[in-house]
Amino acid sequence: MLATAHIVYDRQYFEMLYDDWLQHRSVWRRYAIYASLTLLAAGVIMAVASPRQWLVGAVFATFGVYETISAVTHRRRWISERLLLTRADKTVDLTFDETSVTSVSANGKSTTLISKFVGFAAGTNGFFLIPDTGILLYVPRPSVEPSSVYDTIARSLCIAVENGSESQNAGGEQNAESELPTAGFEMEAFSWQPG
Repeated sequence: MLATAHIVYDRQYFEMLYDDWLQHRSVWRRYAIYASLTLLAAGVIMAVASPRQWLVGAVFATFGVYETISAVTHRRRWISERLLLTRADKTVDLTFDETSVTSVSANGKSTTLISKFVGFAAGTNGFFLIPDTGILLYVPRPSVEPSSVYDTIARSLCIAVENGSESQNAGGEQNAESELPTAGFEMEAFSWQPG
């Protein structure tokens, strides 16, 4: 055993997950505010510059306002949805060794070979292990014990996952980047539609 991680699915966990996902994994969400403000500005400019077409500009501006509000409140809404879907006492204990990651929760126990993960991404507050497209296992830095081995664990997982992905991709599989953040392996409870 190299290290363990005790993950508690609480507000702090989901805040760290969202912030790291937005900064290190998201493809489009980080630009949503800029796109919505551009739409709003385009609508206002159309309405003012072309008085005969003011209705088109007003429609664009209305969509821009809606998208701006949606982009500004997305983090809070996403975290609130996760907290509603998660049991209050939900925890997962992970054990990292040289070749596998073992997950133990109230629902059961699973062991996954590190070489079977399709991706790894380091974040500011933790790291992502990607067992399959669309699924992320987020491990926050404060959850890893002993904390002195966090960087070593992250580096060794990154190398092992890259080596495993290269051997899997040699067989013709594609390594797709995940767009949707989820908390752990339970997709039904944490599935998320961009909004």
